[in-house]
Amino acid sequence: RARPEPSLTSASPTELASAELADQDFSFNDLRIRKPPPEWTTTAIVSCVVAWGALAVHNLIAMPKLDGVPPVSFDRVANSRKGVPRSLLFALRLGTFLFGIFFCVYHLGYEESKKHTDGFEYLSDWTFVLLCVTEGALAWCMQGLEPSEGAYNARTNILVILYSVCWSTNLVSSAGAWFSYFAYPMCATLEGVDNYPACYLEWYRLSEHALNLVILVLEYAFGALPMRRRDFGWSILFLQAYVFAVWLRYYYTSRMVYDMFAFTKGLSALAWYNGAFFGTTLAFFASLKLHQPKGYRTNGRAGLFTYERVAGAGVDDETRPLTA
Repeated sequence: RARPEPSLTSASPTELASAELADQDFSFNDLRIRKPPPEWTTTAIVSCVVAWGALAVHNLIAMPKLDGVPPVSFDRVANSRKGVPRSLLFALRLGTFLFGIFFCVYHLGYEESKKHTDGFEYLSDWTFVLLCVTEGALAWCMQGLEPSEGAYNARTNILVILYSVCWSTNLVSSAGAWFSYFAYPMCATLEGVDNYPACYLEWYRLSEHALNLVILVLEYAFGALPMRRRDFGWSILFLQAYVFAVWLRYYYTSRMVYDMFAFTKGLSALAWYNGAFFGTTLAFFASLKLHQPKGYRTNGRAGLFTYERVAGAGVDDETRPLTA
């Protein structure tokens, strides 16, 4: 027998709260599933984000002990692939870096102060700036020679890590943006007015969601940088750092950058958070597979997607550059 709804005049505060929650229940024919309280879903969201970070840290600690991959040669940074002039690769890297400076000064600085477009709050801002900084660092490293073999191992290691993070996170941010364009328009959130689709076609959004992919494809085509299975955790930690920054902003402004990630969305927000981390995982391993011909092959001892160094005589060998 159905329970009568409490009236506004006779119901107690407890009954009113129960009735409000009942309006948000999940109903399947005669079966009603009570929607969990916001405190429960918020705790679940925080726990999942922390768990993804723990998985990333475990990966970073465990994989170097399993994969047997020696340091990447500095030649991978300083040289282009077979048949591609180094000057062309250098122009790509330097041009990307200079455009990144313009992007930060004009868009994130000037336009933000005048129009309040955005203040480095979106994931695509983070990923595009990271790409520009990484390309600038790669261009700078092309100007010098390694004084002795292994002298720049630490520098090369950092650049290979940044390169892998650029691939996975830029793929995720661009995929999310174009999914939003077609299926989840957010113009009111992005621009403050509902001017769809114009808000997605601003020059800076096209830079973050289309130009970034062009740069990555050209870097892959011109350059010799590999990707390593052991660096997977850094992409997850980058996304986790962004989530923490968004939460900190929410604490001070009471505004969530992306509507679907608001704590008030409950279980759907929980799904979106896990979807973002899972999507980053897929993007990383897809990129890793793409880079396999660059001199790293499957190492069965460490798993299907683990890649090890393949010795080579120089950057002009085979179809992809291999360096010793």
